[in-house]
Amino acid sequence: MIEDILRTLVRQLQNEQTVAIALTGSYARGEATPYSDIDLHHYVTQETDSLSYFYEGDTPVSVTTLNLDAKHEELRAPERAIWAVEGLWQAKSLYDPTGAFAALQAAAHAFVWDATMQEKADAYASHELVGYGEEALKICTGFARQDDSAINYGTLGLVLGVSGIILTQQGILLRSENEYFRKARQAAAALDAEIEFATASGETAASVRMRGQAALRFYIKTIRHLTDIIQPEHRSVIDKTADIITRTL
Repeated sequence: MIEDILRTLVRQLQNEQTVAIALTGSYARGEATPYSDIDLHHYVTQETDSLSYFYEGDTPVSVTTLNLDAKHEELRAPERAIWAVEGLWQAKSLYDPTGAFAALQAAAHAFVWDATMQEKADAYASHELVGYGEEALKICTGFARQDDSAINYGTLGLVLGVSGIILTQQGILLRSENEYFRKARQAAAALDAEIEFATASGETAASVRMRGQAALRFYIKTIRHLTDIIQPEHRSVIDKTADIITRTL
């Protein structure tokens, strides 16, 4: 039945802008469950990045429309490459008349996390540590106002953000969203921050305030671990934020 749906979808998606169509996600990996969606990448000539979601019978379908050149660029940006590389390894070509998708997949197989990529990852981590300082201060504000809703919101943003920072800085590739938190916990362990991550993310039962405190400690430990790669232009802001948080804790 899935093969019939795929043939129908490929016919429906083809138009004058179509370059290639590929199956990704759990169906491409052979890990689909009754709740999995058919995840298609529709590569087109124009600059675009859009998502449509619908059902074919009882089967959910997700179609992401992408520009092929932009997908190549993802392999050069560390924060995007950690998501793109393994996804392309696993993808199944459904329509590729010119071999353009085969070339993209070959580029993914040839991907190497080299010194240039690590330099970009370090710069990304430094920049994001500045930005996610705002989420940390939202938690501090929540404590000052005794506002659990604000603490909870800031904690969610900070855990997701700092997880992305350490996954990127460590060059950890992701097969799917389902393993994001598992791999983030492994990355946190390398910072001696596994307990803080588990508490802040909700893996360990804790109150909202305990989770907020753990998220702040997670952020502080990340700063300390990455201190050698913090860019000079970011140093003063990050240090000031860390000082405010330390006084809050």
